[in-house]
Amino acid sequence: MRATTFAPIAAAVAAILLVTGCSSTSDGQPNAEGESGGSATVAAQDAAPGEMDPGTFRTTPQPAFGKVTSVNSGRYVEGQRMAEFVVLPSELDPLLVGSVPMSTYVIKSGKALSILLTGKSPDIAEREGMLTGFSTSRKYEDKVADKSIVHAVLRFPDAASAKRAAVDMSADDALPGEYSDGGVPTPIDILPDTLTTTREASDGSFSSNSFTPHGQYIIYTWASAPIAEKAWTAQVTAKALAQQAPMIDKFPATPADKFAELPMDIDNVLVLTVPEEDGNKTTSSSAVYGPRGAAHFSSNPTLTIEFMSESKTTLNAVAGTGVYRSETEQGASTLFDLFSSDITNQGFTKSANPPGIPNTACFTKDTPRGTYNYCIVHQGRYLGEISVLDDEKKVHQMTTAQYQILATQ
Repeated sequence: MRATTFAPIAAAVAAILLVTGCSSTSDGQPNAEGESGGSATVAAQDAAPGEMDPGTFRTTPQPAFGKVTSVNSGRYVEGQRMAEFVVLPSELDPLLVGSVPMSTYVIKSGKALSILLTGKSPDIAEREGMLTGFSTSRKYEDKVADKSIVHAVLRFPDAASAKRAAVDMSADDALPGEYSDGGVPTPIDILPDTLTTTREASDGSFSSNSFTPHGQYIIYTWASAPIAEKAWTAQVTAKALAQQAPMIDKFPATPADKFAELPMDIDNVLVLTVPEEDGNKTTSSSAVYGPRGAAHFSSNPTLTIEFMSESKTTLNAVAGTGVYRSETEQGASTLFDLFSSDITNQGFTKSANPPGIPNTACFTKDTPRGTYNYCIVHQGRYLGEISVLDDEKKVHQMTTAQYQILATQ
């Protein structure tokens, strides 16, 4: 790849890097019966002594968001909707679960492709009128294996513009650039419509960059592996295309001239979040996602889908906090128990709960980035999720505010 894709986690994504679950939009796919008797567990979570303290955070639902205010904002929402129809890396290889937040995002325009691609590719996409897109990325957590993937779907005005863009972007990728030597055009026999370039780097890695025009979309896959396992890159690219093409065909794409009419909120769930602080908003936040969309941002994508299915949870709104909505109160109770169990499996330990708030559980974990403080709170059909770095008082205040918002429902 010709960009610094696997950079360290940026502070800007902290608002959506929620520890257990996370974010994305569209219809959910609940299909499991499992209700694990969570209500009894949740009911046992008595309020800690003391008075509620929400600090200066909002304690009532936000005003209805209505429709977006511009075509540009509509691009964000359409990209958020698209996330529900993008293949998860863990579906291509179950070991692709290591987080790479910088490359998992809503791509608002051709210019915004610069996070993934250097050279002239962003300008080419802009020239061809790219409308929106969504990118997801993961790596092996085992550093020895050192395999990685970036997978994206880019939407253009029509099939002709998508094909022109794919041809020109692939040709540009073959040229030497600021970050790497030129790539070698490498056709994949079983993928005749896929344009691929490959590179062998001095660090012993092999990477492939593939652009496949598919109707008004480009399906883009970058894969990297040790040279000795370079066949994996072709295999995972073929698998990505086989799964992605029929999935994106099911996406109910909004006509480009209707972008400014898209609703920001789904079923009034986003209004129940604590608003984001200034400077924390991204193209992927202020969003409502379904299970697959949420899984793209999750620390464990497979478990996120399983947990949302088992608890019959269909929506996840993401802003300053996360709010999950289940079909029933029992479902939200089940999700509370599932999250509580999983977070301890991730090495978090139980910590003090905010005073005065029932049905709450808080946890903490020291990491190289600092101390993660994480709380969940259950109220009715909803589960609130709050994550703050290095500030226990703040996570308690946000959890209190989240509880008071959910208590209005």
